[in-house]
Amino acid sequence: MKKRFLGMVTAGILATVMLAGCGASASKVTAESLLQEVQSKCDAMKSLETHTTAEITLESDALGGTMDMTMDMTMQTTIEPVANYLKGNISIPGLGTAMDMENYTVVQDDQILSYTGIAGQWMVSKMAYDKDSVERINAAAEDLLKSKDSLKLADETQDVDGTEAYMISGSISGADVKNLLSSMESTLGGLTGDTEMNLDDITVDFTYAVSKADKMPLYMDMVFSGLGAGEGDEQVTFSKFNMKMEYTNYDTVEAITVPQDVVDSAIDVTDYLNDFQNETSSDTESETAA
Repeated sequence: MKKRFLGMVTAGILATVMLAGCGASASKVTAESLLQEVQSKCDAMKSLETHTTAEITLESDALGGTMDMTMDMTMQTTIEPVANYLKGNISIPGLGTAMDMENYTVVQDDQILSYTGIAGQWMVSKMAYDKDSVERINAAAEDLLKSKDSLKLADETQDVDGTEAYMISGSISGADVKNLLSSMESTLGGLTGDTEMNLDDITVDFTYAVSKADKMPLYMDMVFSGLGAGEGDEQVTFSKFNMKMEYTNYDTVEAITVPQDVVDSAIDVTDYLNDFQNETSSDTESETAA
């Protein structure tokens, strides 16, 4: 359960980055023409910084009912070379617990190296880097927004923290998300793991705010519905999954480098998850025997 849940969270974060990243490609302004202007701006960027928050409610017999979670994370991204640094916190108020996490993802010697730090332990995932595959993923994410018949540009602009903004809304179906994740699987499968996510009934309703003055993205709000994972006693339903990604800075990050102490201390993520699973099985057997 823990292994699948970690994979599910990782896949969710990666998919969200693809959906909400600056790579979306929306006289009278239309949603489509506006996204094209945003894309031209993003193509010239060297780096991007974002702040993402989420409110999540899980329902599962394995969890003993309902569990609320919140997520707060910042991310830096450089375009050339390709690299990400993420730092955040996942909190479970009902249990009085919180978990800090960090992640460095870099390309080195034709490999994608993803270093994740949780509870003082660093883990590393490695897989081959195929630039063409990554570009196909970005194109799939762009097409996902561009091709939506549901795209709508609000008649009136809104004030977003003192900036006049166009507001674009739309909806993405489970079939669309499946197509995106399918394009991600061959390139990022080793990083996301076996998620067993049920996407058949999912919809993602989003609102995208774009500055009227310079056509730069300001934020994206997303509401996920119908998301679930697992089967039987281990089935998990997301009765609430609301996420907001704010674009905070552009062209301010010069480079992202993995600290040497992180590289030296990181263990293979598969070994870590196998050890955790063995510990969990041993604890369960001990409780049963008692």
